[in-house]
Amino acid sequence: MITPKLLKLIYTFSVYLALAGILIFAVLKIKKLMDNKGKPNLDENIVQNNTPKILTLSQSQLSKSLTVRYFSIFTFSGFLLVFGFMGIQTLANHITMKPSVVISFLLGLTGLVIFALVEYAIDLMVKHDAIFSANTVGLEALVYKDIKAKRGAMGKVRVSINDEVIEFEAVTNAEVTLRKGSKVKITNSLSDTCVVVE
Repeated sequence: MITPKLLKLIYTFSVYLALAGILIFAVLKIKKLMDNKGKPNLDENIVQNNTPKILTLSQSQLSKSLTVRYFSIFTFSGFLLVFGFMGIQTLANHITMKPSVVISFLLGLTGLVIFALVEYAIDLMVKHDAIFSANTVGLEALVYKDIKAKRGAMGKVRVSINDEVIEFEAVTNAEVTLRKGSKVKITNSLSDTCVVVE
């Protein structure tokens, strides 16, 4: 049978396990960031693949399903951290074992959701330069939707940066229409969502 002393030990172990998980998560994120640094590349299969993972600059939706995030090392660590810490606090305030476990579990779920949102924010910061800046100037892209000559009508291009396919609206100063599947170079950025290609 579980005693208050054993329950406190479980809570304490949960906190230490959570801290270890957060440390592992931090190391993995730093390694991923270092591996991807300075590796913009053109994905030759963007046009052939009809279902690539597309990130458009106007999207505000999550880049991954939150359901997946709920089961990552980081979010599970968030659950354990809040569960353990609140469990220790409830026992210290002389709350009996059953209410202590219930309160700690429910607050742990809240911690899980908060940590999932923090992980999403971290992912956005990691991808920020690739997605929301003009750092695409000079990179090659593939035309996804025809771009009319002399800025006649806006088309679309796709460029692959750090394993993410990003879609931009595009115009050109060229004398001829740039057809779908053509390789082009981004020469300027008109806004966060529109580039000039040649």
